[in-house]
Amino acid sequence: MPPHFVHPAAPRRRSPSTGGASSSELCYLIVYILYSPAKQKLNVILSIVAEVVVVVAFGALLISFVHDEHTRSTIVGILCIVFCIIMYVAPLAAMKLVITTKSVEFMPLYLSVASFLNGACWTVYSLLKFDINILVPNGIGLLLTVVQLVLYAMYYRSTQKILRERKKGDIDMSDVKKEDNQS
Repeated sequence: MPPHFVHPAAPRRRSPSTGGASSSELCYLIVYILYSPAKQKLNVILSIVAEVVVVVAFGALLISFVHDEHTRSTIVGILCIVFCIIMYVAPLAAMKLVITTKSVEFMPLYLSVASFLNGACWTVYSLLKFDINILVPNGIGLLLTVVQLVLYAMYYRSTQKILRERKKGDIDMSDVKKEDNQS
């Protein structure tokens, strides 16, 4: 939703980083849709359509029923905070899996590091600008990603051990067939 729908006096600047991020996300979605199985293509396309419908409906309702600019800004700000927190809380399921299996096999390190850097940058920015609306969700996110990185450090060695044992336990099926034919 363009900023002027929330607040008419909002600047109408276009940020290169936002354009770059949107472009890379669009490229990722196109490649994913092109190369994914038919069922997953349908799920992704339906998800995108649903998101667009929800955003357009929310924008239309907001513009139609909330005429005070401050109230509109507050509603959109709260929603942004909620979705930012949801983004950072999403890996909690993976963190639970790491703790129960004592393996970081299903928690990618690069995603955790990227989330940490993102949370750190936005937290520092919010502290410089003294903006509580940016600080709260990104501070929570920064703490959660620190926990992810600590878990990764704690369980990395046990994961390597599990993977080595799993590799040792693999049975070469060609050897099994040879043994069956010989008896």
